[in-house]
Amino acid sequence: MPLDSRNKGRSAERDVELVLQAAGLSTERALSGRTQVHGDILSEGMAIEVRNRQRIEIVKWAAEHELGCPPHLTPVLIWKTNRQPWRANCLLSDFVDLLKEARA
Repeated sequence: MPLDSRNKGRSAERDVELVLQAAGLSTERALSGRTQVHGDILSEGMAIEVRNRQRIEIVKWAAEHELGCPPHLTPVLIWKTNRQPWRANCLLSDFVDLLKEARA
């Protein structure tokens, strides 16, 4: 991976992590080699994959992340494209579970 791409990815992960922390959520980087979890950030029972790309491939990214995510974590894809806001995607069943937890 070219250095510019790696730096862009790390910067995106840090941006998302700061947003989560500002909302009062705990976060932990899921760095390869240190954890066996698929994703970039662990937060509140979620494995979060961060993508900042010009060409959007949400279905592909989500499917890859869902396949690699352990069953005890909720796979969430957070993504953006150039000059656009961050967006979050997850399975509808997981979204319903998150809403139920929020109401409890």
